[in-house]
Amino acid sequence: MPIFKLQIRDLINLGLNLPTNESSMFKISGDFEEIIEKIINGDQDEDFRSLTVRDGQIVDGVIRYNAILSLIKNKFEYKGDFYSDFSQEQWDSFNSFVFNVDLDNANTKEAIELFKKINNISE
Repeated sequence: MPIFKLQIRDLINLGLNLPTNESSMFKISGDFEEIIEKIINGDQDEDFRSLTVRDGQIVDGVIRYNAILSLIKNKFEYKGDFYSDFSQEQWDSFNSFVFNVDLDNANTKEAIELFKKINNISE
C-alpha cells in the first residue's frame, strides 16, 4: 500500500474529485494528544514522521480534507490552545507539519492517479 506525504498547508485549500465508489480511500491511526503536542513543539523526529495520522472523508466523490483540520482544531481548543494565540514560529511549524498517509485501494487506477497527484503537492 503506497504512503504519501501531505503537509497541513496542503489540506487547507485542497479538494480532489474521485469516483463515488472509491470510499474508505484513507485511514487514520495514531494518538491525537501526542500529535497535537508534537505540532505545538515543532517536533518532527523520524519516529513520529512515520506515524500514520490522516483522516479523509469522501462525500459525493470529493475528499473533505478540512475534516482533519477540524479534528486538530478541536483538540487544540480542548487543551486551551487557540490558533489566534499562535506565535509566528508555531504557525510556521503547524503549517509545515507533514503527515504520512496510507492510501487504500491502491490497485485501482483512480487511487494510483490520486497518489501521484498528491505526491506532487508536497514534494
